[in-house]
Amino acid sequence: MSTPLEAFKKRKRSPKIYGLHTFGHPGCPIAPAGPFRDNIRVFLRQCSEPEGYNVDGMPVWSTFLVHENRGFLVPLYTIEESVKHSLTPFCDHCRSTGWSHHFVSIRKYHMIIPADDEWNKPLDEGVFDLQTHLCSFRMNGCLGQITVEDVSKKRSMDLRLLHGVAYGHPWFGRWGYRFCNGGFGVTQHKYEKALEILSSLELDKITHDFTTGSLYRNLKHIIRYYSDLSESKLITLRDLLRKFSNVDASLNSRWPVRRLEYVAHVVVDALKEKKVANKGFNCGMTRQEARDAAQLQIGDTGLIDYVPKSMNNVNKNGKWCISQSPTCFFVPRVDVYKDVDFLYRNVLMGYPVSQRIGLAVETVLDTKHFVKEWPFKDEEDELLRFICRVVSNFRDSESDFARREFSYGEIIALPLHSTFGDLKSEVENALRDT
Repeated sequence: MSTPLEAFKKRKRSPKIYGLHTFGHPGCPIAPAGPFRDNIRVFLRQCSEPEGYNVDGMPVWSTFLVHENRGFLVPLYTIEESVKHSLTPFCDHCRSTGWSHHFVSIRKYHMIIPADDEWNKPLDEGVFDLQTHLCSFRMNGCLGQITVEDVSKKRSMDLRLLHGVAYGHPWFGRWGYRFCNGGFGVTQHKYEKALEILSSLELDKITHDFTTGSLYRNLKHIIRYYSDLSESKLITLRDLLRKFSNVDASLNSRWPVRRLEYVAHVVVDALKEKKVANKGFNCGMTRQEARDAAQLQIGDTGLIDYVPKSMNNVNKNGKWCISQSPTCFFVPRVDVYKDVDFLYRNVLMGYPVSQRIGLAVETVLDTKHFVKEWPFKDEEDELLRFICRVVSNFRDSESDFARREFSYGEIIALPLHSTFGDLKSEVENALRDT
């Protein structure tokens, strides 16, 4: 099977490439200036390439994202689903969040990054039902609030639980999504309390509660190992999970592993030389001393500053010094995901004799729907903006049906000095096109 880069080169038309980490930042890949229905078409026209096939009659486009440090290409697929041909015209997300009375959009758009072993294969039927996608969004451009069902996983681990315990909010919280509603009567207060209970678990207590079990040795080793890597003391489960994240980030540095290991050996050799010169006394080095010694052989100061932070047999108590036989200096020898999985399976999902911990975990896992407010605001340009809503004209204004809002509305953008007739015409076009 060809690599993503080889498949990319075989394309007749070379689409634009965008940075994986900068994609979605203001102005990248487009600067949206109007309603969603117009912005998505601009994106597909300017930033995507049509694929040579359909999925259940739905057209597919692709956009390529490149990892800025590691250089590999990631395909982002956009699928346009028409309500006329859709097998599921009604939105399950809207039903779950209490919006089932809203009008159905004419078009929905799905944006998907498949699992990495599927990058060079065309999308097929059932693509919307797969749980293995690295990323999957469904959008229809409704104004006001955007909901997402967080079922994202990392190697079969629920990210909403791991990320929630580590950072106090789900992974989607990085983009402003917050609690919407939970299943089985979970309220926002219960959800936040559950995260607080789990994240504040002290590592000493966890170790004590596992003392009599067969997992004690492995658990204690993991906690001690990452504590040695940390410049500050790890006290709670939140601290440990955040350290996992930091170590994982170090594995994805912009320097190749062999280059990092070379610098690590240079630093350790300098420490050894000082130890011999001082006959074993006062053999530590300050950060600046280690930096100056490494610069005699290495010119990249950024690389020199980065490496000592990732060395696991070096103490960081004000000075650098070798604490034990330096058989393994560098963090990439660590299987971070294996350690995270161990804590996920045995601590979060299998905490011994603690109904309180188990209930907190269930509460977080039962919370899948999150919402982001999308406020309407006028931009500093030469356009007039309006919100068009459909309202009920039922005479029985006291009925629940009459009081409901059927949609959050559509954005209408018009040039300055437009007439009321222009507004009416644009509103009719927008409603027909939404």
